[in-house]
Order: sequence, then structure tokens, then C-alpha cells
Amino acid sequence: MTNFKAPEKKHVYVNYNVGRYNLLSSKDVAQYSFRFPHLSQEEIKELGIRTFYNLELEEDYGFTGDALDVAYEIKQIIDGYWMNSSKGDIEKLVEYLESIEEDQAELREQYEIDYAKAKVDYWTEKYEKLTR
Repeated sequence: MTNFKAPEKKHVYVNYNVGRYNLLSSKDVAQYSFRFPHLSQEEIKELGIRTFYNLELEEDYGFTGDALDVAYEIKQIIDGYWMNSSKGDIEKLVEYLESIEEDQAELREQYEIDYAKAKVDYWTEKYEKLTR
């Protein structure tokens, strides 16, 4: 039996993990990692976009939604700090995501369609194998 294979994501998305990402601290933190399938590492560097943000678990609410929604939530937390070295980075990320939002909305919608088709194909194949 074949395993389900999700379609390739072509839209900007966010990976979420909890772990120890600071060598100087043993505390777990939430890490949000923004992925840009349409950009190379060099292009990301040229744009000056920071792709990951760590939040204390007390401040993390497991933000969901599209990348822009998550960036807004992270920005709101960072803006609440009197001083934070990430303020300029998150503002730049939000500005970039806002500038590509129209195209990203279309790519997210197409991904949802492709994902649904892949699920139907998977379960149809599984059903056919089980009923032979």
C-alpha cells in the first residue's frame, strides 16, 4: 500500500517546533520558521529577510494560519517589548509578505485543491485494495 504523499507547497508557509535553540540556555522555546519555496537562500539574503523567530513558551499561543497571519502575531509580541533586536526584522518580513499576499493567496488555494485531490486519490486506492 502506498503512503500518502502531500503535494509540494509553492506558497510561503511556516514550520513550528518547540526545542532548545540557544546553546546558552536549557529552556525550550517555540520556533517559527518561515519557508519561501519561490526564493533561493541567496535571494532571501538579498531581501534581508529573517526566516526564523524564537518565542518564549509563555508568549507562544501556537499561532496558526497563513504566513502573514503568523508574522502579524509575532510582530504584535515583539512590538510589546520596550527593546528587541528583532523589531526591524519582523517589520521587514511583514512588509514583504504583504507585498506578495495576492499571489500567495492563489498559491494557497491551489495547494488546498491539490491536497484534497491527493487525499481522494489515496483513499480511493486504499479502498480499492481493501475491497478486492
